[in-house]
Amino acid sequence: QTGSYDSAIRAVKSLLALDPKDAWAKGLLIVCESARENYAKVLALTEDLDEFAGNVQQQQALTYLRALALQKTDRHPEARALMERMGGLK
Repeated sequence: QTGSYDSAIRAVKSLLALDPKDAWAKGLLIVCESARENYAKVLALTEDLDEFAGNVQQQQALTYLRALALQKTDRHPEARALMERMGGLK
């Protein structure tokens, strides 16, 4: 169901219990936590974005979510530096 982030998070956590290295499930968990505005959790889950290197588009999307979380937690210089490294800001 659209907007039902709590049930989505429960389902994704079940998937991660079966396969903790499932990048798709972890990425979805990050998206859900961002949608819930749980930025501390987003930052914790995106600490190592290299684990998503196998899928460049997913890695880029999650990097943008990390930058958003940094911005929302008043870590503006870090957010800007991350976006500049990604080529999102000039």
